[in-house]
Amino acid sequence: MQTAKKQLNQEGYSKLALRSIAKECGIAVGTIYNYFPSKDMLVAYIMLEDWEIALRTMRQYCESTKNFLEGFSRIYDGIIGFSELYKPVWGEYSFTGNAKYSFAERHRLIRGQIADLVRTLLLRFGQQRGDGMCDFLAESLLTVAVQEDLGFEPLAKVIAKLYDL
Repeated sequence: MQTAKKQLNQEGYSKLALRSIAKECGIAVGTIYNYFPSKDMLVAYIMLEDWEIALRTMRQYCESTKNFLEGFSRIYDGIIGFSELYKPVWGEYSFTGNAKYSFAERHRLIRGQIADLVRTLLLRFGQQRGDGMCDFLAESLLTVAVQEDLGFEPLAKVIAKLYDL
């Protein structure tokens, strides 16, 4: 996994080759295919490991933050940090066929994980109303994180007004 991640970061998605990984590790390429049926699955697993680290860090921030907006900002920072790691990879990847469905499915999963963080913050800071807004707020965070021209500040202002912060 370390070799695959190193090659992915150095060479990019399009030049990542399972044969090259196997050679550097001193194993047969078939061994890799026993665990990962495709390059896409290997890359997805690499990303998943980093996403789990980012998610764990965001949870810690949500548990230690002093107020809702700060926690909301820390979630945003976590999303930005993760997306910066893989922006070059996503730029090379073509979302066709089953990948489109898989991407939509993963997006819903990630949105749900972020919504859980937002819900934790809302409950922690006594914001009982708006629980139905968690998915919307999570999607807003994701959108602002990947649409660099939008920026976090306008979203933070909306949140502050919505929750009288």
